Amino acid sequence: KRSVRFCLLLTSQERRSLKQLAEREGGLSQAAMVRHLIRSKARDLGLWPPEGCDGTSCDCSHEEANNGC
Repeated sequence: KRSVRFCLLLTSQERRSLKQLAEREGGLSQAAMVRHLIRSKARDLGLWPPEGCDGTSCDCSHEEANNGC
């Protein structure tokens, strides 16, 4: 489902912090952690899930589309 590559340059400390955050979130991959952080902030700002999302035609999960979480 994910098809767009996004390169990100991090400092050594940012990379260590990302790894630690991922570990604290149950061992997520670093990519999954970045997606989690983006979605979390977007939810805080009322931007996620996207308006009109039904869980099939957008990037959010079916649960996010139905529950707005």
